Amino acid sequence: MDLNTIDHEDFDLGLLTVEHANELMGMIAAMPPNKRGMAMKKMWNKKSPITMENGSRGKMLRLLPYFPPEIRRGLMEKRLQLVDSEYYFVKSVAGVKNIKMIQDTDNKSAGLGNVSKQKLEKDNHFCLSGVVLLTGVAANKEDVTFDVIPHEIRNGEFEFKINGGKAITPASRVSCEIFDTGNRNDTRRGLWMLDNPKPVEAEQAMEFNIDFATAPAANTWAKAILIGSSVVPY
Repeated sequence: MDLNTIDHEDFDLGLLTVEHANELMGMIAAMPPNKRGMAMKKMWNKKSPITMENGSRGKMLRLLPYFPPEIRRGLMEKRLQLVDSEYYFVKSVAGVKNIKMIQDTDNKSAGLGNVSKQKLEKDNHFCLSGVVLLTGVAANKEDVTFDVIPHEIRNGEFEFKINGGKAITPASRVSCEIFDTGNRNDTRRGLWMLDNPKPVEAEQAMEFNIDFATAPAANTWAKAILIGSSVVPY
């Protein structure tokens, strides 16, 4: 670590380990008085701490202690950066009573999904802050216009699991009503924003399993989108 860390756009004392915080303060204490004052002023006069932001980046940074220590170090040393990420999955749900939206047979394919084998790739560290569920009707998947879920899906229930089978809600199954944004204009269509964002580990299975109240109509397609932030190289 060096004093240039203070100039990083993602600098936040709350993200430093105890060891790194002690190291930084020791460097500042060893500076001449005039430079020491300038460094302290620069450190404390930065914009509001990143960890106080309510966007996906702020949520990701608050969860960094749950990720490998090299991730936090890479962000502070400008070797890594945070980017907005969305992972999606499209499935035919016509005439079925339940569906696994994320399956171990999935392969990346334009229009069908951008995740393979039910898990994120090696070193892909992701903070899940929201889930979108939409549906649409068309004979061909390429012609679907996805929109708010209909009653037969809204009245069903789902379970969502990450990191090899850990449920992300206190109740193992939740009403799909949570994805109904039909009467709202203050949020993205079909969005369930998590009050408690979750770290998703790389190479660990995810599950999004839905049971419908009744089988959706012919030619019905569902689209699930996972929203959050990922860590990538600069």
